[in-house]
Amino acid sequence: MSDTGIPRMKKEASRWLDIFSRGLLYAIGLLVLAVCYMYYRELGWDWTSWDLMLISGLLAFILALYLARTIPARMEQTIERLAKRGVFEVTDQALADFQSKFETRARRFAQVGAFVIGLIILISFFMAFKTNIRSRIPLTALEIFLGAVAGYYIGQMVAYGTLGNLTRSERISVVPRHGHIDRAAGLKPIGDFYFFQAMVLAIPCVYIAIWWFIIPILPHYSQWRNPYLGLLAVALIFEILSFFVPMWIFHQIMQAQKTKYLSEADELSKAIVALENRILHSTDPGEISDLQKQLDLQREKYWEIEQMPTWPVDAHTRRKFTVNNLLLFLPFVFDFIRTAQPWKNILNALVEILTTE
Repeated sequence: MSDTGIPRMKKEASRWLDIFSRGLLYAIGLLVLAVCYMYYRELGWDWTSWDLMLISGLLAFILALYLARTIPARMEQTIERLAKRGVFEVTDQALADFQSKFETRARRFAQVGAFVIGLIILISFFMAFKTNIRSRIPLTALEIFLGAVAGYYIGQMVAYGTLGNLTRSERISVVPRHGHIDRAAGLKPIGDFYFFQAMVLAIPCVYIAIWWFIIPILPHYSQWRNPYLGLLAVALIFEILSFFVPMWIFHQIMQAQKTKYLSEADELSKAIVALENRILHSTDPGEISDLQKQLDLQREKYWEIEQMPTWPVDAHTRRKFTVNNLLLFLPFVFDFIRTAQPWKNILNALVEILTTE
């Protein structure tokens, strides 16, 4: 097969995946409408008797799938931006080869993820229903299919989390720049990408956290409340790690580069002292003006080095990530409060008021 045939096949596969995922979004949307209509025909507008957990879960899946579909394009854009900024020092041909290898890795990880998640769901259903599995075949098939789709994108995200490892193995030079306007040494696109990926993984966390608060109002879901707290803890760990772990190698690179720059800053500090002394002893206004300009430039460069960040994330993104995750920890705070007196009595009274018809 020719070299030109391989990229064509990859583009064709990507096109078909895009068509499939878009069709799946529509199909799940129609499924939600069908489920709602079925409950309406059977139970009317008594929405508390509907399976709201199932309906909201499908809606959360639609949102996650819609956002996950954009991740490959975002990753490609991130790599191109880093190359244009000069942070990735690489030729156009080497960049194209690198992106091709990265795409191949992402596809391989995605296929493994789809198989593993689908298999886990199948085993879970066998363990849960055992001999009654035959009566659950349609639900089992649907869950396995949706799990495989989720696993595909999870595997893809895991692969994209190895960007730092691949740049190191492919000997791509990563050069952070002190004083860069993005306030992340030029590596802000990396932080932005992993923040977006973490927010996609946060969708299940939001779903679980919201349902943890809703369950007391809908007592027929009460058996899920404690398990959901455990699931939220696991989901939060994965979401937080998905943000920090992929950036660790870039953190190490930035830290090493800053150490090199600090030697330059030490030399600058000596030059700054010398300029200050010259200004102090000069009587020529023109010379003082020129020396002051040099001094300002060297001071600015010195503080750029001293304040150079060692994580590829700007302060705004860090703040958003922190606030979002603090909100997701609220169920644990409220769980602690509800198990302590007198808060337990107050919350029980509130639940009783809300659930009394």
